[in-house]
Amino acid sequence: RGGFERSAALAVSGASNLVLLELLDSSLIRRIQGHTNRFDLHELVRQYAQEKLEADPAGAAAARRKHAEWFLSWAKGIQLRKQKGLELVQWMRRIEQELDNLRAVLVWAEREDEPQTIIHLGSALLFFWRSRGYAREGLGWISRTLDRLGSLNSTQLHASALTQIGDLYVHEGDMKAAGAAYQKAVEVAQAADHPEALAQALNGLGIVALYDHDYPLSRQYFSELSTLTRQLGDKTLAAMALNNLGCVLEYEGNYQGALDTHSESLNLKIEIGDAFGQSISLRNMGLMARLLGDYATAHRYLEQSLEISTALDDRQVMLDALNASSALAFQQADYNRARSLYHQSLRLSQTVQYRGLIAYMLEGVAALLGVNGQGKTAARLLGQADALRHAAKIPVSPSELAAYQTQLENIKAATGELGFSLAWREGQALSLEQALALALEALDTVSF
Repeated sequence: RGGFERSAALAVSGASNLVLLELLDSSLIRRIQGHTNRFDLHELVRQYAQEKLEADPAGAAAARRKHAEWFLSWAKGIQLRKQKGLELVQWMRRIEQELDNLRAVLVWAEREDEPQTIIHLGSALLFFWRSRGYAREGLGWISRTLDRLGSLNSTQLHASALTQIGDLYVHEGDMKAAGAAYQKAVEVAQAADHPEALAQALNGLGIVALYDHDYPLSRQYFSELSTLTRQLGDKTLAAMALNNLGCVLEYEGNYQGALDTHSESLNLKIEIGDAFGQSISLRNMGLMARLLGDYATAHRYLEQSLEISTALDDRQVMLDALNASSALAFQQADYNRARSLYHQSLRLSQTVQYRGLIAYMLEGVAALLGVNGQGKTAARLLGQADALRHAAKIPVSPSELAAYQTQLENIKAATGELGFSLAWREGQALSLEQALALALEALDTVSF
């Protein structure tokens, strides 16, 4: 299902272009509207073809293996990590089109006990899974496969699988599970002499230590990563190390140092043409400029981040930039702009699974509602945000902690201790979907 490209059909079936044209002329296949070389089957034709295929078990097995081999080779050949800008966007859209075929490969590999196929395909799709809202699905595939790798005696595959699991757990917000996976990945990568996997695992451990507020340990991991990236000559990893070192400086309260480090990372990303990375650096620079009180510069950086991430359809960075822009508008007492931006964030959050970002957004909406006199609804949203943070083990950022504590005290004062406590518990009991609906409904009634 989902259609197929001409090249895939010819490679898997062994048919010629002439056969494909005859099938098209006979209406046994049909060209997908808007595509020159993409086709699909009518459902009845598909069912008939499936029955004929199953009647020949050996032929069916060979066809499925060819299908898996072709799509694995195709996905690995894309090399998403090396794609930049619009080319990356186009490839991400192609992967979205082929998602049914790629899932079929994963199903086949799981059934045929070919874990190496799942790990290689997972490595190729990791960036797609994270940025398009499929992190949970990817985590399921790789986690189920991990225990089946022992028979292959491949430490490189094992290290790759553990690093993928760690990355996906981070995007799910489960830092404890991510840290365990990264620590094991470091051990396996060192034993396997697999520097690329080691670099990814060290980066992951640095992020986990950062969220745990263990800044010396986080700095240690990122310093090791910087040394390794210089040895590898990998500017992409070097830019990532600088970005994360900037986050350490932020959490330590050195906002100017963080801004300078993020700027250095941005320049490196511009040099290598990493548009996705540029949007992240600009978001971070916008946050640092806001914390330094330079609101005009913060606004400019955040607008640039949002423009790039929107063009690239990177929904996680879009949500992050929208949240930061909303907080900036709120801090400037531009409440109508904050309301509009949070409305966009709430709509977008329905396609983004990262609970830390959603918690931060709900806290911001709560602050806006508190100013508008909706203290009980604000307390409910804060309760839900707290539940999300506890589930994901992601505390409030140190740079935001003072403002968060002030917000709590203000809403408690408006609702009373008992009213606040009751509303907080009600919010913690809500489902995420209910909390998002509540926030949207409340914003629709806000006026300033």
